[in-house]
Formats: sequence, C-alpha cells, structure tokens
Amino acid sequence: MEGAERKLATMVFADLVGSTELAAGLDPEELRRRLAPFFEVARATMEEHGGTVEKFVGDAVMAVFGVPRAYGDDPDRAVAAALALMDRIAAAGDRLSLRVGIETGEVLAFERAGDLAVTGEAVNAAARLQQAARPGEVLVGERAAGACRATELEERAPIAAKGFPAPLGAWLAVGAGLPDRGGMDGAGTPLIGRDDDLALLELIYRRAVRDRAPELVTITGDAGVGKTRLATELAEALHAANPEPEILLGRNPPYGRGIAFWALGEILRSAAGARADDSVGDVHSALATRLANLGAADADELAATLGTALGGDGARGDIEDELKHAWRRLVALLASERPVLIGIDDAHWADDGLLDLIEEVVFRLNDAPLVVLCTSRPELLERRPDFGRAARNVTQIELSPLTREASNALAAALLPAKTRQLAPQVAEASGGNPFFVEEVVCAIAEGRGGATHHLPDTVQAAIAARLDQLPQVEKRTLQHAAVLGQNFLESALEELVEEPPDDALRALMEKALVQERLVIGPGRYGFRHHLIRDVAYASLPRADRARLHERAANGIIARAGEHYAELAELIAYHRVQAGELDPTPQRSEAASSATVEAAGTAARRGATARAQQLYEEAAELAGDERGRADALRTAAELALQRWRPACTHGRWRWWREWAASAETCRRRISRGCSGAAKSSSLRRTP
Repeated sequence: MEGAERKLATMVFADLVGSTELAAGLDPEELRRRLAPFFEVARATMEEHGGTVEKFVGDAVMAVFGVPRAYGDDPDRAVAAALALMDRIAAAGDRLSLRVGIETGEVLAFERAGDLAVTGEAVNAAARLQQAARPGEVLVGERAAGACRATELEERAPIAAKGFPAPLGAWLAVGAGLPDRGGMDGAGTPLIGRDDDLALLELIYRRAVRDRAPELVTITGDAGVGKTRLATELAEALHAANPEPEILLGRNPPYGRGIAFWALGEILRSAAGARADDSVGDVHSALATRLANLGAADADELAATLGTALGGDGARGDIEDELKHAWRRLVALLASERPVLIGIDDAHWADDGLLDLIEEVVFRLNDAPLVVLCTSRPELLERRPDFGRAARNVTQIELSPLTREASNALAAALLPAKTRQLAPQVAEASGGNPFFVEEVVCAIAEGRGGATHHLPDTVQAAIAARLDQLPQVEKRTLQHAAVLGQNFLESALEELVEEPPDDALRALMEKALVQERLVIGPGRYGFRHHLIRDVAYASLPRADRARLHERAANGIIARAGEHYAELAELIAYHRVQAGELDPTPQRSEAASSATVEAAGTAARRGATARAQQLYEEAAELAGDERGRADALRTAAELALQRWRPACTHGRWRWWREWAASAETCRRRISRGCSGAAKSSSLRRTP
C-alpha cells in the first residue's frame, strides 16, 4: 500500500457520556452544532499533546499517538491528553462527561485522501476499554500501561472483551505529569562509564570560578544515553565544592498547555525560594525580596518583569527586551554572591525565546562565575546549529553509547542475582544505551520472556522517535538499507531506492545512524547498531519488505559474476524472506530453488554441516512431496558422510552427535514421504 508504514502507536477512544439525552428530539444539524465545541476541544487537546485525531464517530473521538510522528513517550502523552480533555469537558459545565480507553500496539498507518487511517488490534482494544470504562474514567491497556513513565495508574480487574481470546488487562489513570527522573538517574544506580565526562564537567566549573567567566556546556546524545544522569551527578558533586554554587534547574516539558518558558519559571521559583504551587503573586514577592537583599534598587520592577515568564501581567514597552535585561540582571546579581550553575534539561523541547535567554547570559555577562549546562537530543543542534557558538567559552559533549564492558557492568549491577548471568545478553541487546539496559532489565525482572531478543516497547519507541524526525528521503534510505541487512553496499542500496543515495548516506552518518565500513572496503556501510536497523526494518509493511527482498536478490544475481558461489546463501536469504513475508506460489518456488542451490554450493565447498542444514530448510520450503523427499534424502546422505569418519577414528562423542543427526533426517523422511524413506540406505550402524 503506497505510503503505508508499520508503527508502534497508542490509540485513544473517548466517548461523550450523556450525549444520547442531549440528542433526544434534536434535528441532526442542531445536534452537530451542539457537539461542535466538544470536537474542537478534543482536537485541540490531542494535538497539544502530540496526537492526531483520526476520526470522529457520532459523539466519540478516535485519536492516535505515535503516528505520523513518534515522540518516544506516546503512551504518557495519550493519558495526559485524555485526562486534560476530561478536565476541560467537566469545566464546560454542560453536565457531560467522558469515558476513555487507551492501548498501545503495532498498527498499519497510511494517508487516504489527505486523512490518516490506522488499523491494528490496538484500535479494537482501546475501543473495548472505552466501552468498559465508567463515566469519568480513563482505562489504560496492558501495553500502554507498561510503557508509561510519567503516569499514575491503579490496576483494575481484567476486562472480558468481545473478539479477544483472553481478558484485557486494565489500569485506571489517576494522574499525569512530567517524566519521572528516577530509574537510571536515581542515586541507587551506579554511574558507570562516564567518569571522564564527569571530570571534564568539574574542570569546566572550576575554570568558570577561577576566571569569573560564563561557560556554556551542551551535553548532546540520543534519548536514554544518560545526559540527565550525568548533569545530576555533576550537581551532586558540586554540593561538596568550595565555594558551593547556587544550583538552579529547569525542565522543558515535551507537551501540554503553557509550556513556553516552563524551565525559566522553575528557575525563577528556585531563585526566589518559592514552591511549585505558590501563586505568581507569592513568587513575585519572594523574588523581589531576594533581589533587594542582593542590592537591586529596582528589585520590585525586576521581579514584575521576570514574573511575566510565570504568566504575570506584562510590563509596558518591548517586553522581550525588558525580560532579557531583567534576566541578565538576576543572573549577574546571583553570581555576585557566589558561583551559579543553571541547568536546562531537555533543551531540544525549549522554545526559541528560552534559547535566546540562555545565550543572553553567556554572551553578555562579564565577571560572573557562571556555568549554564544544557542537556539535549541531537535535534537541538539540527534546529539551531549556531546555538551558543558566539560565546567565548563553549563546550559540547556528545555522549556516545557505553562500551561493551560498561554496559555489561551496568546490566550486572541492575539484574537480580538469579538472572545476573544474562548481563552479556542485556548489554548486547541495549546497544550501550543505559535507558535501554534498564528497560530490558525491567522486562526480565517482570518475567516478560525473550526480553533480550524482543525490544521492549519503550526502547522501540525511543528509536522510532529519532527516525521519525528524519527528512523523508533519509528515512526512506534507512528503511531500504535495513532490507539489505546490518551491513550493505552503496551500489545495492542504489538499486533499491532507484537514485544515488550518497547525499542521504552522508546525512545519516552525520546523525550517527549509519557508518562507513572503510576497513572492509569502499562503498560499504553499516548501521551503528542493530537496534536502529531492526526498528527501521519493522516500520516497512510486509508487502513492501517482500518486494524489496525480491529486488535485492535479483540485484545480487545481476552483479555476482564469478562470485556467485559466495553469494548463493545471501540470494537464498532474500528469496526466503520475500516468500515468508508475502507468500505467492512463484515466491515459494523461488525460495525453495534458491535454498537448494545454496545447499549444493555449500556442499561443493566442503561446508557439509551447513549444506545439511540448508537442505533441511529447503525441504520445509518445497512445494511438493517429491521436492521435499529429494531435499531430505540429500540431507540424510550428508549426515551419514559426517557420521562415518567420526566412527572410523573412534571419536565416540562425535559419533553419537552425527548419528542422532542422521536419525533425525531418517525420521523426517519417514514422516513426510514414506516411499522415499524406504529407499534410503541410512542405517544406525556402519
């Protein structure tokens, strides 16, 4: 299906309770007019939180989070949007209420006549949860609940749902907020593999104090790589510094109303010694007092101007310039008393106004022992590549994934003692990302089987969010490259995308998604980690994958020349994938023939064990009994060849292994095609 994409998405079904009574006796046009405000509020609320309204059905709304763009925290966004919509409907005073169902799962998404269409089991699950919810309730399904990190949930009894073989798990959403900075950022988890980065940050702080010159530090890296944890560790370490700095921290929430200058508001409250729930008036008074104590003759005016960032009354004149001036004065006064560390978390979510204020203090202040520390995903510098570049002292620290040894140590520290032997597998599955390590460990601790082989939803979502921010040509290039495997040839990729991919590959290398394999040879590339390849590959619809595997096989055959024998198994791999993903008689026959050919090539090259395995696979793929019998007979003969030398040389352990292998083939022949089995000369003794 043209333009379709497989996505991990979170579905929201919200039904307006009480609309039946409202509709009684009303003309359809009048009913639509009465419901229009609800539809407008619902659309605005969903979009505020990063969702998309898929459709309105009667008095219900269906929205999707994670399509067309994933953010990595889509289940949390969906719950926050549902609760916000609930509050807004209640505040309208129309005696109406909502009941909402939310669930996460794989969907197929595509645009149809300009409208978004989504299909998948999660759609039906969310609808069933909505039907089971009481008025005023938001019920969250099992996968969505398992992926929430900023939502307060209460488990409810499972719900028997029509069309589902087992009851649906259900949790009641009772609250939503900013992402919890526990987990990997908590004091209970050791900081591993970041000692040098922490030492560099401490050195920058000491230099700022020594030279009394502002320093701007930006820690960049992918979601979950440990940016916030590193910044938190620095703040903790500086509590023991002499002199101890004043530490002011502000977070940038990714969604919701009134988020402009949110981080600035938190910093101002902290500087004033105010609580998060204090009124704007109380913060103004406390801030004016603090400024006066620092020697500001115009303390009240400065506090009033700064209060505009909290939603207070605006000052007359150019409020933007006034705010910059007041902010610069505040930081200068604070730094005159003692060193200051200002932390801006998740700066990639910050609006340009806040980024301008950050540059204001590092560009224009002098004689100030100040460090401004920003944590950000790579998209900040893609959006504002010149951010902070004009400052005198600028440091950018790009956090790379942990080394294999550090990942192993972290996994061992987090795993329960009885599963600690899984640390190497966890390290491999996580790709060196500390958040991914934690999520895989949580899955193991919760008894979710295969956690080291199947990515938790939270890990998939974090990677998908990164890929969804790519320009379409780069994302398409990455998806097509994923069909070729972990490593690929530029020429093979060009055949799939049907245009030179060099510009897209260069951009993907700059974004640390692929890398050039120069040691292997020119024109060879690979994914930075198998997690990136897995998520990119899974986003393609099955039919598209089958078509691309077929084209990949044809391309290899066209290029192979004298290297055909070396590439026979790769051709078979692509043929088999095409046949399994979107079966047709022609693809099944091509897969079987290619596998038989690869098996014969392996046998001629002396790889007897691999040849036996391939013939057995060919038997499974064969479309008729004769083909199946021939493949199994050849596999049995190869097993016998491997068995006899082992026996002749008295290697009894090997004899038992090969004999068991040969007997397995004999039994398979007997089950699948008794006539062929009887003609086999395979015996248990020489």
